[in-house]
Amino acid sequence: MGGILSYSGIVTKARAMESRLLSREDYEKISAMESVADFIGFLKGRQGYRELFKGREENSFHRNEIEGLLNYSLYQDYGKLYRFCSQKQREILKLVFWRMETDYLKECLHRIAGGKGWENLSEFTAFLERHSEVDMEAVRQAEDAEGFVAALKGSAYERVFRELEEQNQLKLHPMEERLDIYCFIRIWKAIEKNFKGKDKKALMDVFGKQIDLLNILWIYRSKRYYGSIEPEELPALIPVCYKLHKEEFKELAGCYTVDEFLHVLEGTYYSELKEEASVEQFYKDNLEHAYRENCKKYPYSMSAVYNLLYHKSREIDRLTTALECIRYQMDSNMAIEYILQE
Repeated sequence: MGGILSYSGIVTKARAMESRLLSREDYEKISAMESVADFIGFLKGRQGYRELFKGREENSFHRNEIEGLLNYSLYQDYGKLYRFCSQKQREILKLVFWRMETDYLKECLHRIAGGKGWENLSEFTAFLERHSEVDMEAVRQAEDAEGFVAALKGSAYERVFRELEEQNQLKLHPMEERLDIYCFIRIWKAIEKNFKGKDKKALMDVFGKQIDLLNILWIYRSKRYYGSIEPEELPALIPVCYKLHKEEFKELAGCYTVDEFLHVLEGTYYSELKEEASVEQFYKDNLEHAYRENCKKYPYSMSAVYNLLYHKSREIDRLTTALECIRYQMDSNMAIEYILQE
């Protein structure tokens, strides 16, 4: 009864917000649109995006601005949920924030590497600084990888790049890897240390499966795109196993070919994967399944909140893809396929 009473309010809030996510029918309408102005006009009529685009003409937005606003809508939803949560629930929600913080840091790295401008990141920076110990403005102003690392001094991220810095290997891809790995280790340790009972079981289930699936995906990509590499040459992996046992993890990492990898995978908890071509989609489909099953298994927990935020991030990915399809005047039948694969 205690779980029902303590979580009924936030679960109801999350489910109400989830009901406003776009449907397949909505995506079909978007896929048939002929202009970006039509796309903006459609979103202006949706509760989850209305405030972002109000007060301006539909044709006054440029590409980076639209994408920035779409991404910011996820932060807005997080803020709404955060304000509605109890102190205990905010501690659980913090795990999602760490993932959002990591994604922002990775975006900053991409902008440094690509020499992109910083427009439309000020809202993100202001939001993150209300919840983060990192000096986000200093990170945003960093002009190179060394400056980026320097801006993180004094934060929990200070030691993440120490080895790369000592080896003169401050490059985009390994830095992204270190951020992702640190984020999931941090989340896993917090779950083990700070939570108990059904809260702990629900969190371990959804994050544990995500970690397993990411490790599977990263190993596969190494075998698929970089050839039959030696196990010790694999990129760093997240040192956590959940449904994927340690011996299975080692065996997958030790495979020399994609075929061997797929054969070993068939004997694990994640045995549904049969064909090489389905690996990338397998990751997305199984992660979505993990979130939905978590909600069913733990109905009175923060699972509904995690499920909402996950599906909102998927929706933003789909809308970003839809925007590109409209720009390139893609046929609506082909566009809907691309959109729904995201």
